[in-house]
Amino acid sequence: MKYFSLFFVSIFFFVCIQSKAQETKSFLQSQNKKLKNSIVQLNKELKENKKTKNNVIFEYKTLEKKINSRKKIILNINRTVKILDDEIYTNQININKLKREYSSLIKEYKKVLVKSYKNKSLQNKISFIISSQNLTHAIRRLKYLKKYSEYQNKHADEINSKKIEIELKNKENEKAKSEQILVLNEQKLESEELQVEIDEQQKLLVSVKAKEVEITAKILKNKIESKKLDKEIQRIIVEEIRIAKKKAEEERKKRLTEEKKRLLEIERNKKEDIQKSTKSKLEKKEALKVYNENIKKIENKIYDQNTKEVDLISSKFEANKGLLSWPVQKGEITGYFGVTNHPILNNITIENSGIDIGTNKGEDARAVFEGEVSAIYSIPGGSKAILIQHGEYFTVYNNLSVVYVKKGDTINLKKSIGKIYTDATSGLTTLNFQIWKGTTKLNPSSWIIK
Repeated sequence: MKYFSLFFVSIFFFVCIQSKAQETKSFLQSQNKKLKNSIVQLNKELKENKKTKNNVIFEYKTLEKKINSRKKIILNINRTVKILDDEIYTNQININKLKREYSSLIKEYKKVLVKSYKNKSLQNKISFIISSQNLTHAIRRLKYLKKYSEYQNKHADEINSKKIEIELKNKENEKAKSEQILVLNEQKLESEELQVEIDEQQKLLVSVKAKEVEITAKILKNKIESKKLDKEIQRIIVEEIRIAKKKAEEERKKRLTEEKKRLLEIERNKKEDIQKSTKSKLEKKEALKVYNENIKKIENKIYDQNTKEVDLISSKFEANKGLLSWPVQKGEITGYFGVTNHPILNNITIENSGIDIGTNKGEDARAVFEGEVSAIYSIPGGSKAILIQHGEYFTVYNNLSVVYVKKGDTINLKKSIGKIYTDATSGLTTLNFQIWKGTTKLNPSSWIIK
């Protein structure tokens, strides 16, 4: 009973391994299908780039994506080959085991046939029964002959079953070997494609390195222009904060004056009442003290109201960190915040006060949050930048060819504010988007929705 249980456990374990292998093969094949589809899409993008943009950096980075996808495909193929190797090996072990069992059954069956041959005639069988000592003994011999015949048939069935099982396992092995040949051919083709793509990327690298001086000069020029823009943004923000404070102070004084007038009118009425009454000088002095205290309370109240208005807008903006709408309808980040390495030349660094978002030609920049246009700034080279204020926060939309708004306009969420500039040489349409808190630059990637 113990050996019987172990046999079934081992069979169950083998079936599970085979099932898992098939499941893994299917998963790897499915993954490779997705990767190949992504390569088809990347090829379309490369074709479009050569046709309209001819941007070397875009081509280099797209080839890098293709190479990475191709490497994953080859890795999955290698894993599939390993699974097929294991499958062939396991099948061969089972075939060898079945052959040994088949051989053993044949030997046993030969013995049975020899023994059966000695007692094959009906007369011998009848004699075997008749020669019994009594009827009970004869019945026993009859049952024995019946069981012996069943044993022979069962043995023959087992031999036939083992033979069929060996044939099935052989077919499974042949199928696995054929599949392996196809997979290895696929691996060869993918490796050849990978080498072609690596060679293409290397050629691009060489061509870019040949223009390293030119690229460095352009990046340096962009850095100078970017720093000028940063200074201008800081100047505008400082000025906007000063104007906002001045406006708030003027508003506070206006409200305070109006409130003082109202209080003085009340006080004058009180004085008239006091003069008509028999109140003492001390009571009059106390009344004046209460009046002054009221004035002070009103001043604080008006100041708090102005401060709360700014804080409320700022808190609304802060509450949307990580949830802000994208400043374009469709696009992807092509340049990151802060100091980063050049996408191809690692010895060159790029400084970015925000993020660059690549989009389609003719695309508009959109407000990421409601606010008020603080300034419109013209950048050397012809493009423009828009600053929108959201309390103590400011969003900057840089590299616009056309502006749709003016200073002081109230802007709603996702409102189109300008057309993004398309570079005539590269064909690239890129928006530089920035977020500032006061005069501090923030990383926009942390603020816009993923």
